[in-house]
Amino acid sequence: MGRARFTVTAALLGTLCGPPAVLAAQLFDYRIEAAYTYDDNVTRSEGAGNVLSDKFLTLNFNVGKSFRLTDHTRLVAGLFLGGDAYDKYDGLSRYFGGIQGELQYRTSGEFDAATFGLFFRGSGDQYDSELRDGYRYTAGVRVLKPLSDRIDLFAAVAYNKRDGKSTVFDTEDYAARVNLDYSLGRGGTVYLGAEYRNGDVVSTSPASLPLITIAEAVVVDDAFTDRLAYRIKADTIITTLGYNIAFGAGHALDFSWRWAQATATDSPGFGGVDKPRYVVNQYSIAYLFRF
Repeated sequence: MGRARFTVTAALLGTLCGPPAVLAAQLFDYRIEAAYTYDDNVTRSEGAGNVLSDKFLTLNFNVGKSFRLTDHTRLVAGLFLGGDAYDKYDGLSRYFGGIQGELQYRTSGEFDAATFGLFFRGSGDQYDSELRDGYRYTAGVRVLKPLSDRIDLFAAVAYNKRDGKSTVFDTEDYAARVNLDYSLGRGGTVYLGAEYRNGDVVSTSPASLPLITIAEAVVVDDAFTDRLAYRIKADTIITTLGYNIAFGAGHALDFSWRWAQATATDSPGFGGVDKPRYVVNQYSIAYLFRF
């Protein structure tokens, strides 16, 4: 569940379409993010007594390097590592690390020229919950298009796969995302995002006949007490509203609200029971540093 792109226009466009240099290495780019998030539904469930909330701290470190291939293309590769530390539900805490890369193409050096990208990301997770340990993979295509001197449009389609120790956490989905950034000049940047996902989600709740009926896999969840984790097919809508303000060289604060709703694609098919559905709100404040 991502946040604002930190100085995205400079990062993606700054070195393309410049003087020719085949495979000329750019300087390393280092980024650190520290965030505090309140999540009002960490169980991803519905119903009174089933929904549990928590807060967690996140620390991310990224290092990347870009290589100019031609006047219009470059390769960006990087490593990342970090962790999430939850307050009440330790089983959700994790360490993670991985690699990412993107092949970028910009049509020209004009200000409003679009930048296209083909990207891949792979990572490993080590949770305090053994069932959740495993690997994640993402691949897709995206485009960044300045609409004016203040507005940037970002869009992407991606395939996401997770390989967990338990089959309940073996998930995959397809996603389409669009994001608008509006620059306020020295006042910062306001951003709005929308995303649609179709595929697997995991919901944790006490024993539920409707969930058992439609679940593709079920396991006793070791991150919670007396609850089961269910893997189901769902349509998910995610919206993000945020505000990013830079101060100093390479420093920024980011405030965001993320809302998500997942609705099962299958109905239990008995007693007029509706399709299971859950709603999540996440409120975050993050400090970002780039050097």
